[in-house]
Amino acid sequence: MKMREKGLTFIELILVISILSILTAISTPLFRRTFDSLQVRNLCRDISKLTKYVQERAIMEQVIHRIDFDVNNNEYWVSIAKDPLNPEKFIALNNKLGRKRRFSPNILLECTKPYAVFYPDGRADELHLYITGKNDEIYTASNKETTGYAKIFNYRKE
Repeated sequence: MKMREKGLTFIELILVISILSILTAISTPLFRRTFDSLQVRNLCRDISKLTKYVQERAIMEQVIHRIDFDVNNNEYWVSIAKDPLNPEKFIALNNKLGRKRRFSPNILLECTKPYAVFYPDGRADELHLYITGKNDEIYTASNKETTGYAKIFNYRKE
């Protein structure tokens, strides 16, 4: 009587590899869609939190602040009024806030203006950002002019 050696036969190994390949092929698009959706939601959250922070900073420092959006290069950053008497000229902050933040080229960002201004009295310019993901998932980030309060909508709000 021959004893069978422990291990997998070639056919069993091919069968396991085939099943794993099929499962991977099925799940990869789901993960990709989830990742793209997560990038869009993270950008919305980051911009919303940044608007709140910049508004608080403008009030505390009594200086006009601005968030600039460069939709062609997928970037945004914070700048400050160079001269309080001439609030038309802004310069990027020389700290972490002033660095340009990039977002995924798979995200389309449209805005009503290329910047949002935050004033020392708590007011802010009204701004609507339309953020569209690769899967045509659309979010609207908008802030109220009187309070500067930012709100996110899971649709395109005009």
